[in-house]
Order: sequence, then structure tokens, then C-alpha cells
Amino acid sequence: MITYTSALSRRAFFGYSAATVVLATLGIGATNYPALAAPGSTPPRPQNALQALFNAMDKYPLIGLGEAHRLQEEHDFIQALLYHPALPGKINDIVVEFGNARYQEIIDRFISGQPVANTDLRQIWRNTTITGANPVWDAPVYEQFFRSVRAVNMMLPPSQRLRVLLGDPPIDWDKVQRKEDWVAYALQRDTHFAGVVEREVLQKGRRALLIAGTNHLLHNIRGEGDPDQPPDKAPFNAATQIEQRHPHSLFSIDILIILPEDTSAQARQIATWNRPAMITLAGTWLGAETIPSNTGAAATTRAALADAMLYLGQAGDLTASRPDPSLYQSGEYAAELERRGKMLVAWGIQQGDPLEVALKQAELGPGYFSS
Repeated sequence: MITYTSALSRRAFFGYSAATVVLATLGIGATNYPALAAPGSTPPRPQNALQALFNAMDKYPLIGLGEAHRLQEEHDFIQALLYHPALPGKINDIVVEFGNARYQEIIDRFISGQPVANTDLRQIWRNTTITGANPVWDAPVYEQFFRSVRAVNMMLPPSQRLRVLLGDPPIDWDKVQRKEDWVAYALQRDTHFAGVVEREVLQKGRRALLIAGTNHLLHNIRGEGDPDQPPDKAPFNAATQIEQRHPHSLFSIDILIILPEDTSAQARQIATWNRPAMITLAGTWLGAETIPSNTGAAATTRAALADAMLYLGQAGDLTASRPDPSLYQSGEYAAELERRGKMLVAWGIQQGDPLEVALKQAELGPGYFSS
């Protein structure tokens, strides 16, 4: 039996407490479930992660890389991918969750090498639907991503340059006054992301890497819906919406994180793997593991949800990218976060003092599971 962090536990979208903000920002659920390894299945075979990713890019127009938010090792892997000499020509676009689509023109100018003021650039990740006590995108890895794409493009001919597409809905926080104003955008996050992929990538015959929290990119699951409605009425996640219209277009990659208390034979085997490693799930005992559905339906298997998993190290060895605590101590941005956070608290979406919660997260230790 192998114990892992469950990406499928459906948290209450409108009611997570300050105590669960860490789990929410990591993109994992508040509950850890045992996964049952099917006897007799083929052992998973770890592959060089970058080479396996390039192989998948040759076969699929879309690669979905599930992101564990703020995980430094995953962003180190993304950096290695961006600068790898084999990447040019493999994909045209990168669609990201951590950017407000309202600022697409700004990011287009920035990654093409044009001058963009820092105050303008930061609007991209600071003004998304995810904000207040949970300003997850303030972690340095997200700004670094945009700057790295710009640097890579500078070294490439125009025909091979990457375009970054911002996948979060174009919310304007200056116009958000009521709960309904925010909900109108928050409930369409998966639908908007899928629409960007369809319009800007698939309909144009292009190829893309999709980077978003794992729950957005797994096969055949539902996204976050109105908690007043049954779970099976929630909208499908971005990956499922894409594949309903474009079957077999997406290769989905989940993140494999083994909890420290797991001493099973399978966990000990995984600990010996070189990292980063990519594991194809079909036909393996890892793919045959059963995990609960996020709608309360019958359990499903990992292989039904993802095509592969990315292993970056044991949980105790993983590093968190944390924002500068001074962001939440004073200044114009802190005041705006507090304003938004107080609205979200009043609407029952967040709890606690927004700046205190954000500061507490920023001041945690470097370990990814620091508490």
C-alpha cells in the first residue's frame, strides 16, 4: 500500500478556512487516502523526464503538466525544459493558470522583448481570481517563468518563439463590489482556460504546453462548482472540456509525491529513482491504484486520470518557493490585498485577517510541507 497526497479531494470552493489555505495553494486536498497497489501489475519504469516529455510532444498537440503550486523543484524542471535545445519547434504556446487574460497584450509585448514596466507586468499574476489571503502567484517562480520565456525567445528565430497565453478569466478587481461579481469569474475558471486552448491553440493548428493545478488537467473529472449544488453538477474541468471536443488531444501529467510516513515497499522503490523521472501509468501497478472520485462516485484508477506522473523527490526533500513577506506588511499592494480579502471574508469565501494569513504563509520555512 502506498500513501500519497490526493489531488482529487474536492474542497469547498466558497468556504475553505484559513487553516486549509496551505493545502488549497498546493493544489492538493485536505485528506490523504491510501492507494491500493494491484498485485501482478507491471512495475512502473522511470524514464528521463525531459526526454519522455519531448516524446509525448511528438505525439500529442497538448501536454498538460499538473502544477503543485509553489513547488520549486517543478519550476526548476520547467526552467530546464525552457532552456533545453530540443524544445524549439516542439510547441508554439504555453497556456498558464497563473495569469489574468485581461493582460494578454502586456505579456505578448513583454515576451517579444519589448520594454514593459514592472508595475504593468505584475498585474498579470497579482490581479487573478485567486487573491486576498491566498496570493499564491506572488511566489518568485511565477515571475521567473515569464522572464525566462522572454530570455529564451531572445535567442530564437521568430518562427520558433513561444507565446504565453494567460488562462485565468479577465477579472477587473476595480469593478468587483458584490459576491456575484467575483463568482461570475471564479466559476468559469476551467471553462475559460479550455476556451483559450481551443481558440488560440487547437483551432490554429498549433501545439501547446498547459501548466495549471493538477485538478484542472486530469482526465474525466469535474472542476470546482457552486457548493450549494451536488458535486456531480459541477462543471467539468478544463482537460475534460477540451477532450470532449478534441478527443485524444491531451497527454496529462500528474505529480507523484509520497508522504514521509509511507514505509511501504512501493514507496521505498520509488525513493531509489533518479529525479526528475517520468512514469507512464498504463499497465503498471502505479496506474492501477484506486483513488476516490471527486464527485463521490465510484473510485477510479490513476491511469484513468493521467497518462504519466512526474517524480521530483520525496516529500521531505521538496522545497517551497515563498513570496517576500514585506509584500504583506505595507504599501499599495498590501492595501489592495486587504481590501479584496475583506470582501472575500465577508462573502464567506475566506477566513481570518487577509494580510496575517498571507504573511504567515510567506514566513514558513523552506520545506514544501512546512507548517
